[in-house]
Amino acid sequence: SYAAQLWDQGWTGPELALNTGTSQACALAAGAGAVLHEVMWRTRGRRPSPALLKAALVAGADAGPDGVAFDRGWGRLDLDGTARGLTDGTGVSLDQNETTELNTGESYSSTFVVDASDVQLALALAWTEPPGEADALHPLVNDLDLTLTSPSGTVFRGNVFSGRWSVPDPGGDRDSDNNVEVVRIENPETGTWMVRVVAGDVPQIPVGLTGQDFAVAATGDAAPCASPPSAPTLVTADDLGANLVRVEWSAVSGATRYEVS
Repeated sequence: SYAAQLWDQGWTGPELALNTGTSQACALAAGAGAVLHEVMWRTRGRRPSPALLKAALVAGADAGPDGVAFDRGWGRLDLDGTARGLTDGTGVSLDQNETTELNTGESYSSTFVVDASDVQLALALAWTEPPGEADALHPLVNDLDLTLTSPSGTVFRGNVFSGRWSVPDPGGDRDSDNNVEVVRIENPETGTWMVRVVAGDVPQIPVGLTGQDFAVAATGDAAPCASPPSAPTLVTADDLGANLVRVEWSAVSGATRYEVS
């Protein structure tokens, strides 16, 4: 039978009902993560890390008119928008194996290009760190900091917001409590932006690594570079036996990495 809820809408009808709470949010987020995992696997040719999945879902979320807050989180999932950016070239993503593992005081920088100022820009940094101590007042173990610099030199820092949008040039304000940091800009400048990740404090290196790894994802009218390099030529593949294949190609001017799938 139909159970009326105060937050139901006219379109829900007798078969569906709207509900709120973490029991519903967890299931929806997990399902969205599974779908996005497959999208990334198909479009990138490799499985994304948990950190990249989290960064992409957070960057693509709709914060709503009231912005980010403890009782609302990062906003409402927008799986269609997040996945679309990965398939139509209007999003940027760097997974853990495409960035640099950081120790205290080290940093990593990369650039991307924004082509339209009327499309909101959101960039998220996420990392999977060692577990914190039980009942710790400050459970974060490894502290990374995100900064995003506009073409004109305006600096935005992760998780320094006023309502929905990041505060420009916030001075020394920084987040040392969370392993997700986000910058959101309503009308971004067009041109080349620089993202920088700084290891403020990395007391515990994750097992099997040389430093703390991380992933970055951006949504909006953004691309890794203004003019992507051409595809390599003179590609050859040789069967070496024992399930080994050697692939060789000519170098491409301006390319910083090659993807083989």
